[in-house]
Amino acid sequence: MNKTLLFVCTFLLVSVSAFAQLDDIEFDGSNYLRFDNGRDVDQRRIGATNPDGSPVEYPDNTIARRFVEDRLRLDLFSGNYHLGGRFLYFKPAESDVDQLGLVQENRFDKRFFEGQIHPLKFRFGHFSDIWASGLTFSSFENRDLYFDSELDGARVQVDAGSIKLIGLTGKTAQGPLVNELTSTAGRIQLSPGAEHLGFSYAYNDSGFYSESSVAGVDWNFTRGIFNLYGERAWNEMILQGGNSNGHATFVGVTVSKWGWSLLAQYADYAYNQVTPMQNPPTTYREVGPRLLQSRDPHVLNIPDEVGVQAELSGSIGENTFVMGHYNANSHHNDEDESIPLPKLEEKFRPFWEMFGNVEHYFDGGQEVYVEVGANEEAATEWQKRLWTQVRANFPFKGSQEIEFETEQLFIKDKLKNDEKYHDMLYSVSWVPNGSFSINAAVQFTDDEALQKREGNQWISGEAAWKFSGGKHRAILFYGSERGGLKCSNGVCRQVQAFSGLRLTLETSL
Repeated sequence: MNKTLLFVCTFLLVSVSAFAQLDDIEFDGSNYLRFDNGRDVDQRRIGATNPDGSPVEYPDNTIARRFVEDRLRLDLFSGNYHLGGRFLYFKPAESDVDQLGLVQENRFDKRFFEGQIHPLKFRFGHFSDIWASGLTFSSFENRDLYFDSELDGARVQVDAGSIKLIGLTGKTAQGPLVNELTSTAGRIQLSPGAEHLGFSYAYNDSGFYSESSVAGVDWNFTRGIFNLYGERAWNEMILQGGNSNGHATFVGVTVSKWGWSLLAQYADYAYNQVTPMQNPPTTYREVGPRLLQSRDPHVLNIPDEVGVQAELSGSIGENTFVMGHYNANSHHNDEDESIPLPKLEEKFRPFWEMFGNVEHYFDGGQEVYVEVGANEEAATEWQKRLWTQVRANFPFKGSQEIEFETEQLFIKDKLKNDEKYHDMLYSVSWVPNGSFSINAAVQFTDDEALQKREGNQWISGEAAWKFSGGKHRAILFYGSERGGLKCSNGVCRQVQAFSGLRLTLETSL
């Protein structure tokens, strides 16, 4: 089927191009290359022992890392038609093969043909789409996490004034985080002005996931200083009976006035069972200080999680911006509640976090950013964390800039008799012009378990430069970096500590 579809796409574009002016044909493309050469922690050796019975410690628990990935994207445009594809050369490291089951690839892994004949829009081949908040249908790729729920099939959309109709069907590819799944879905969206009301339905069938259907309604309304948005979805496990069915709710409201904004969000995810096509929003911050990212950040549990978050941000004068944030998430209480709320008891695997930051711009061009925060989670580990982050930027000698940054993370491990750890990060960056920058960073820890697994210090240097008018960018990293969970949009994968050289080259054709 794939070969037939590729032939059809090529034939359609060639037919269109044959009747088009030569100057109506446009070509575009890009290339992404990454090369790693060094060593990383071998997951198979964590907890292993030497012949004398002593534990295998860093660096004896590392393995050689040889990694190459090249993604070449090519696009051809002719009027309202677009033919595109991506060629992938991928040679994973041995640790990636063992941990995620990755395989070497050398092929066109993405291709599509799309066009528009008003009021019809169509696309054949690979495509991604996220409806509303993603509770009913969410299909996307994050190559860095090896997550790919894009569908290979067909998508058709009709824009009839304030009414939008979408229908699609396709199949996911077998991968490390997503198994094969066929999804067929439809959507009606009513959009009078900037507001909308949508109705969605998706049917998912797979030999790996339970056969299911999801129906949802979503909304987005604005009245004065208020913006209310959200989605409600109902999940039905077709062959497993009513006890396996579930639901999900996400509601958010923002209030904006006088340069200040208040955000409040609520999530009640009780799907019971899900497929990769449901990927709802998180009600917590996923990207924060680097030390936190290396300390097992909270991971969204889509089948069973309830969460709230509130954030107030605004400006004090013309040069000072402040923000305060609080969130709480947990599993559901066993008791039947009309409006479930997060519970902070340990048995519900709770996570809470609060932080505040201030950013100030001085008249001389200097910038200072300060953040203080704390969180606690009782999951695979039960830890309390307190952190500070300070970043200062100073211009000098015309367009040059130098930036200093420090992070301090204090941890109390509740499962180890309140044992305390201290992680530290110090960083300095120099930007001589808009196309070149250099960064040097060092991290330390006094956590003995982490020292035995990944080392007690991580020193690195990184240079980045743009050339050919900004069309190309190269990043060279050398040194060592900590492992940890890497997360985005509720999707996470474990990254092992690495030491060595990494070259990244991004090219625009």
